[in-house]
Amino acid sequence: SKAFESTSFSQGSAIALITVLLLSGVAVYYLRQLMKTGEVE
Repeated sequence: SKAFESTSFSQGSAIALITVLLLSGVAVYYLRQLMKTGEVE
């Protein structure tokens, strides 16, 4: 059962990591678009 527990834990942390990376990518892209237009408020 320990193998299953660690597998499900690593899968959960992998999903969390992917979510964070996706959100970071969107945030960086959005900030770059703001910097390009020069409309930082």
